[in-house]
Amino acid sequence: MSEVKSSKLETGLSSSGDPVEGDTAVSTPREVRAFYALNEECGLDNDTLGRFKDRFQFPKRVRVRLPSKGERACNFFPGEVCFYESSFACGLRFPVHPFHMELLDHFGIAPGQLMPNLWRIVVSCMGIWLAAMDGDMLRVDKLVYLYRLKASKEYGYYELVPWERSTRIVRGLPSSFRYWKSIFFFVLGDDFETLSGRVWGELPRLHPIKKRPKLKSRYRERVRKAIEYARTIKSWDDLVDPRTLAFYYLGPEPSAFVLRNLNIIGKKRMTTKFNKDMYAKMRVKKDEPLSNIGKKTMCITGRGSPAIPVTSITLVTSGAETTRMTFPSTSIEELPTLVSKRPHLSSKEKEKVDPRTSTIWSDEKLAMDRAHGVVTAEDLKVFSGVPFNTVASHHVHRFVQVLGESLHITSKYITQEAKVASLTSKMEAMEAETSKQKQSLINSMGEANTLKEKVKALSDDLRAERQLTLEKDE
Repeated sequence: MSEVKSSKLETGLSSSGDPVEGDTAVSTPREVRAFYALNEECGLDNDTLGRFKDRFQFPKRVRVRLPSKGERACNFFPGEVCFYESSFACGLRFPVHPFHMELLDHFGIAPGQLMPNLWRIVVSCMGIWLAAMDGDMLRVDKLVYLYRLKASKEYGYYELVPWERSTRIVRGLPSSFRYWKSIFFFVLGDDFETLSGRVWGELPRLHPIKKRPKLKSRYRERVRKAIEYARTIKSWDDLVDPRTLAFYYLGPEPSAFVLRNLNIIGKKRMTTKFNKDMYAKMRVKKDEPLSNIGKKTMCITGRGSPAIPVTSITLVTSGAETTRMTFPSTSIEELPTLVSKRPHLSSKEKEKVDPRTSTIWSDEKLAMDRAHGVVTAEDLKVFSGVPFNTVASHHVHRFVQVLGESLHITSKYITQEAKVASLTSKMEAMEAETSKQKQSLINSMGEANTLKEKVKALSDDLRAERQLTLEKDE
């Protein structure tokens, strides 16, 4: 088995002067161009490849080889195929689905020449077709009616683009895949599912379609139905989810390792979404007055039952006891303002009392009096019919929220204070410079006045000299 070196492929698949028989290309490119893959070295190691095989559940019969040092994606032995990690992240699985093999054979192209989003489009179209057509599998003629193969700007790679904007059935494609060209490997043999009579590793003949194929009316109706179904999809990532692929028999059943990774990824996405929402709220509230922070309006509709079991709440205050039942209704019970039953002290006894004991921290009765003076019955109407635990949890949540907002405001204040100090120092430096410039201007004006006087004196002397000269001449 002889190796095909990259030096033989630097001019592309059809770089010779004569066109290949059966090739639909209009003309051979005049400029000699090298494959973009020649610029990328493999960045995989054995450990990463092992985790990669577990993540995408490679069958044990599939033989995988890491590229040797200096080997590129376009170097191969006969019978080997190059695959990129990004292709599997976009929904490709081993064994390769027969539809994928038929599509590759239709275009006459190798898997390693396809951009990642091409695989995502194909896999998503297959899932949409199976869901919209009640299990009917997508056919190549319908896919090429929607999309056409186009050469990428990076020579040697190809992508799918819609014939028209209305036929863009798959949306939500990732904008980029970081370092995907350096993460590749080779697959040996034919245990990853190939078409009969096809030997991978040979130079393929590319068959791009220049003209949009025609489709029968009944098939166009199916395409329209699939496009309408695609408009109802909210999350395009779900189409390439391992569980979705297994549901439509486009991939194996997810293993425990895969499910655990999906759970971790889901938690990370939820955390990221929560943080983005919190930052958005903080950005909205950055210009809000401080008096509005911490306010919350509670709306009691009287519908439904409380989430916490109904319990009686007993308020015990200085010799008086009031019991209130928490019901999911809007009835309001007036709570009388309790008066402290402290003994009346004479003026002499008041003088003997230590003033330090008359604080809300040491005198419970005084604290209750002041609390009833601040919180009236109108204020307590909001909490009618609300369980005590719910009220407590709301207060704790609000306290934590206000604390976080206070920390945010404090950090902003410190930042602004530092900016003010910096601007103040700059302003003082500019004022000192301005004063120097003013003094210099005053000195210059004084010198200018002195020079003017000298010029005037010289002009007078010159006039006198001229007069004397004229008198002598006469």
